[in-house]
Amino acid sequence: MAAERDGDGERELSFYRRLPKVELHAHLNGSISSATMKKLTAQKPCLQIQNGMTVIDKGKKRTLDECFQMFQIIYQITTRPEDILLITKDVIKEFADDGVKYLELRSTPREEKSTGTVCSGF
Repeated sequence: MAAERDGDGERELSFYRRLPKVELHAHLNGSISSATMKKLTAQKPCLQIQNGMTVIDKGKKRTLDECFQMFQIIYQITTRPEDILLITKDVIKEFADDGVKYLELRSTPREEKSTGTVCSGF
């Protein structure tokens, strides 16, 4: 009986994964995958950013403050227009791979004095 339920659960999960999806309010910096973060940090070894600083592993818990600290790291590694292009392409591809057919992706370019990033560069 339990095996039968597991089979039903797998079919149901497969069904949901195949459904077309709509994302109406995704933030670019909040949608960066761990794979994209690794690409960016590899391009900037001088920052000495460790993987554990940028990824919340499944099942791992962090405080809200710790989660928001990741955005400070994101601002440090997205200092060039090429970085923004990379994360934008990756985020759009990853949403599409997840079955998202319509995506409203938001971003607010901001100055980051510590890196010299200015809004006019984007």
